[in-house]
Amino acid sequence: MRENPSFYDIALESHPEICFTMFYGQPLPSKYSVEGIDIRLKLLDSYLPKISDEIFRVHEKLKIPVHDLVDASVLAISQFFELQSVPDIPQFDEYGIPMRIVYPKV
Repeated sequence: MRENPSFYDIALESHPEICFTMFYGQPLPSKYSVEGIDIRLKLLDSYLPKISDEIFRVHEKLKIPVHDLVDASVLAISQFFELQSVPDIPQFDEYGIPMRIVYPKV
């Protein structure tokens, strides 16, 4: 990042829980609960039909925890939305890299 400032608007930092909150409209139950995973899977399926089937297929094949695949999926889907950031106007670190968390504007 320090060597190529053109990446500042390409390589962005986000957080799955913020993204899910934006898609759902409020905080969700824990991703470690059955209810929390079910809600997240239904949300993902509403944006990318049958992604939950693929999540379980990959989980079975590679033994990656479902909640990790769910988190990765919401981050991947979020990139297709207009993004906003916290804070609205980022501060910059000592190298001039913006410090912000992005999330989808839904």
